[in-house]
Amino acid sequence: GPLLAQAATALAALEHAESEARRAAGATRRVEQEPIWDWASRNLSAASERLLSPADRAERAVAPWAAYVVLPLFAFSATGVALNVDLHAPGSAPILLGVVLGLVVGKPLGISLAALLAVKAKVGVFPEDVPARAFVGAACLCGVGDTVALLMADQAFTGGPFAATAKIGVLAGSAVAAALGALIIATAPPPTTPAAAEAGA
Repeated sequence: GPLLAQAATALAALEHAESEARRAAGATRRVEQEPIWDWASRNLSAASERLLSPADRAERAVAPWAAYVVLPLFAFSATGVALNVDLHAPGSAPILLGVVLGLVVGKPLGISLAALLAVKAKVGVFPEDVPARAFVGAACLCGVGDTVALLMADQAFTGGPFAATAKIGVLAGSAVAAALGALIIATAPPPTTPAAAEAGA
């Protein structure tokens, strides 16, 4: 009886030790297969999520809605965007076209050229794991203008029909820039991490 009990206890301890060894080996393999900073960031994020209070979790849940829905709607209503604008009035077409081209072409072109000059001047480094196509797509997304762009339209034209036309241009240019940026990013190749590059090699 006592011998059987001791044998059963020893067997259970051995199985537990083997399970812990397998778990540690799996964790070691995961660390070896991904950059240490990615592994640490992922584990720290998971640990911080468990430490959040219910109020913090609720705040994080509504934060995207507040940033991407509530704030744009507030800016839209606060700046008084009028949709019943006569875009065929004299002088309206150049303003509308200029605002749209500034957001759709000017913003991405300026950001891309500034980044290229920074890399060429050795004052910046382009991320190796980010495709150039994805960077251009992100630059296009920067053409989405909202609060500041609408307020600047009021400042530039001091109200009146031209200000309303410029605001329509901001909305139209933002929609085109968002669609273009999303399309470019969606069709860009996925980022390559050092671990994935080594695995492919």
